[in-house]
Amino acid sequence: MRIRTISSAQALIAPNASGANVYNLSRPGTIGADTAAPLTCTTFTSSGIDDNAASNALTISAAKEVTMNSQPWVIALNSVTDTNVTGNGAVATVDFDTEIKDQNSDFATDTMTFPVDGAYAVSGAIVLQELDNTADLVDILLVCSNRSWRFLWSRTNLLEAATMTFPFAAKVDAETSDTMTVTVAVSGMGSDTVDIYGNAAPATFVTIYLLG
Repeated sequence: MRIRTISSAQALIAPNASGANVYNLSRPGTIGADTAAPLTCTTFTSSGIDDNAASNALTISAAKEVTMNSQPWVIALNSVTDTNVTGNGAVATVDFDTEIKDQNSDFATDTMTFPVDGAYAVSGAIVLQELDNTADLVDILLVCSNRSWRFLWSRTNLLEAATMTFPFAAKVDAETSDTMTVTVAVSGMGSDTVDIYGNAAPATFVTIYLLG
């Protein structure tokens, strides 16, 4: 694309084409040169793009990587084991006490507050300890304002492991200011003696990212 001078007060963006009267952005007022200069826009309007940002929201590197420095993105983990929280049906809210990443400051006190309408990718895992062969159900919920997303493991006594990892993943629909927490309940044991494992290395963790 080139900008062709049509008057002292107007300029027209024209398709690439040969011609003598090509406006040179690097030398305003000079006619006849065709060396382009960078164009800086302080405002941008398009019928297909709605730009409401007050500061830089999207960066394209010299190697063409695209980053968005305010895109909602959370990585949080449980750093300390929470003991005796479930086993006989008690519902425990999973503690994510350490944030590795909270790019838009949307996560606090184990709760995600969705900042904008959209679809969010949610994934993670819960490590449970002190399971025994009487446990017959593990029920994980992503408790969201619109609906809860359930992940069930039944007849877990057949797995015969005291420590197990239970992964989860979903694409969650949310509106502005909706919230999400993660809960887990183990049933079948005589008492609530199951622990939610925590460590500085991600084991029990959640990740959340705005897809669009």
